[in-house]
This record gives sequence, C-alpha cells and structure tokens, in this order.
Amino acid sequence: MMKRFCPYCGAPLSERCGCEREAAEYEAELIEELEERQSHYAYQEDLCLLRRLER
Repeated sequence: MMKRFCPYCGAPLSERCGCEREAAEYEAELIEELEERQSHYAYQEDLCLLRRLER
C-alpha cells in the first residue's frame, strides 16, 4: 500500500509540502550538534584527566 498523505502535516503527497525535507534537515542539524557536544566534552574530560595525572 502506498502512502497518500504526509505523515507530518496530513496534506496529500501530490501537494509536496516539504515536511520530510525539513525533518531531514532538522535531524542532520541535531546530529551535528550532538557530535560537536560530544567532542567538546571529550576535550574537557581529557583536560581533567591531565590535571589529575599532574598531581
């Protein structure tokens, strides 16, 4: 069975609402932000570890 309506806004797919594109862009931005946060926290964790080892 083929989808006929947008799962986000309920508009017919023939209208090409753009919700799926917006959702994909949002997901990509979210993933990028999470990866950036993870690398930032890893950097801070490394600094803490170095300070502990200096003592």
